Amino acid sequence: MRDYDFPPRQLLTTPLAARYLGLKDAQTLRRWRHKGIGPSYIQYGTIIRYDQGVLDAWLASHVRLPGKPAGSAVDENVISFRENILRAVKRFANQGEAL
Repeated sequence: MRDYDFPPRQLLTTPLAARYLGLKDAQTLRRWRHKGIGPSYIQYGTIIRYDQGVLDAWLASHVRLPGKPAGSAVDENVISFRENILRAVKRFANQGEAL
């Protein structure tokens, strides 16, 4: 019996995250990380992981309506969800530093 009641997080490797996003290859995500652009990621040591929920929110923030800027089609619930995910990722990262 497990001692927790929450579902496991879907943390994807760089190649899986690239595939999930429909990118040609994982090198695109690596370049984006180096340039400081693209979706948020989790790093502990040399290990890089992408939270699937963060990737979903990042994709949603890039939805465009004709003649409107990126993110204009995103409703307030998605924006709130994205902000909550980003806060959780930061908390997770800060916990790793305290260890």
